Amino acid sequence: MLTTNPTTSDDAAQLMRSVGLNLTRRVNRRLPGIAGAFARRVVLHADGDHVVGVLGSYQAPAWRAGNEHFDKLTVTVRHSAHQAIDPVVYAQNIFTTLAHEIAHGYTQMSGLVGTTGPGRTEHTEDFALIAIRLGLRVVRRPEHPTVIFTPGLSTHGRIEFADLIDHIARSTLARTSGIGYAGPQRFHDLLGRAGSAKHTSTSSSSTSFIH
Repeated sequence: MLTTNPTTSDDAAQLMRSVGLNLTRRVNRRLPGIAGAFARRVVLHADGDHVVGVLGSYQAPAWRAGNEHFDKLTVTVRHSAHQAIDPVVYAQNIFTTLAHEIAHGYTQMSGLVGTTGPGRTEHTEDFALIAIRLGLRVVRRPEHPTVIFTPGLSTHGRIEFADLIDHIARSTLARTSGIGYAGPQRFHDLLGRAGSAKHTSTSSSSTSFIH
C-alpha cells in the first residue's frame, strides 16, 4: 500500500520507498530478484535541501552493521531540474530518477557492469536493457552512440506506471525540506541500536554503523 502525502522529509522518503517497492514488484518477472533485493537492502534518502547538483545517486553499500549491509538510494526531490508547474511532469521527473537509480542498484546486485569510462559516468548497454524494463526511455547521441541517457519515461512506462506517477503528483513531495530516510525495519532497528550505543558504555560487541 502506498503511503499518504508526506509532511516531513522522513514521510517523503517513505512515500518514495513505497513507490519503489511497487515498481520493483511489478517488474520482478522481467528483472528476477529485484523486488526482494530492494525491499531487503535499499534505504531511500529524500534530499530536500539541495536544488542543484546530482538528481540522484546509488551507493552500495552505504551502511554496514555486523554481517548486514544496506544500500543508499538518493533522490533530490527539490532539484531545479525536477521542478515543473505541472504536478504530473514533476512526478514523471521524480519517477524517472527513482527508476534510473534502481537500475543502477540492479546492475550491481546482478554482477553487471552498469557504468564505464572516466569516473564511471557512462552507462553501458547492460544498464540500458535494465532501464528499459523499468519503464525508462533510452537515447543515444548520434556522435557518441555508446553514451546512453535516460531523459524520461517511455510511452509504455508512462502507461504501465500511471498510478504510481499519479500518486507522486498528488503528494506534497515537491515541498519537502530537510533530509529523510526510509528503509527496511531491520535498518532502523540497527540504526537505533547504534545510536543508543553512542550514549552508553558498552562492550566491543555492540552494534556500530560504518557509513
